[in-house]
Order: sequence, then C-alpha cells, then structure tokens
Amino acid sequence: MVEDVLPIDIQYLLPVFEKAAVTLQSGEEQTGRINIHTPTQKVHMLDEKGDTMMVAGQEDIVRIQTRDCTIIPADTCWVTVITEHGGITLSSLASIELEYPDGTFTLRCIYKTEFVLTSEGRMYPCRLQSFLKLFRKRRNRSAGSPRPTTPTSTN
Repeated sequence: MVEDVLPIDIQYLLPVFEKAAVTLQSGEEQTGRINIHTPTQKVHMLDEKGDTMMVAGQEDIVRIQTRDCTIIPADTCWVTVITEHGGITLSSLASIELEYPDGTFTLRCIYKTEFVLTSEGRMYPCRLQSFLKLFRKRRNRSAGSPRPTTPTSTN
C-alpha cells in the first residue's frame, strides 16, 4: 500500500480534515470533516469514530468550502481556488507522482503544485494560450488597439 510509505502530511491536500460545506449539483449543501486524498484525487471524510471513508457520489460535488479555502472539481482532479472571475478560476493543483526508478523496491515520491485555469469544470495549463482562449473578448479588444511605440534614436 502506497499510503503506508508516504508521509501523512503529503497524502492529503489540507493539513487536517476540516469541517467543510459541500455543495452538490442539486444545490443541496452538506457538511462534514473533509479532505482530498492527493494520490487518488478522491474526497475523503472522517466519520464519528474518526475513521477515514471515501465519499460516495463525488461526481455530484461542485464546491467544497472550508474556513480558509474553496476547492472545486476540474477534469478528474480537485483544485484550490486562488481567485475567481466570471466562472473562470486561477487555481492550484497539488499532485503526487510515484516512480519506481529501479523497477523493484525503490519508490520515489514527487510532490508538486502547479497553477491552472478552470472554466466549466475543465482545467487548462496556466499559459498565455489558455488566457487567450478563456478571455476571448479581452484578446479581441487587445488585438484592435494600437501597439505602444517605443522611441527610437537615430545616430
């Protein structure tokens, strides 16, 4: 089991299971002590006994709101919203890559966080092309405006 060898502090997105409001597609809201299991990108919760359980019906979750952050689904992952405007978010995606470099017993764990854009449940790399795709009106407005000129000197 990978969980037996991974440090607990990187197995989950949040430092601890936090009380969170979970909003479903139906608009219904539920609460519980929630966290995201980073290797599997699955929502887990703590029951009354303190046991960890995977949440059923995760495809119906549209937003998880903790005291300090908002987590939303994007493609098959969960991202932490940094800022949001008009249904488009700048978010961070935490992931763990597991490698077996010698093919047997050595396990290399690479934890990384990358910035992504999201729109309508889709995730895009945080690159200029993604910004241009998601903010078409701004791109067209920018394309029609004159470019600033820089003074040139003649010697």
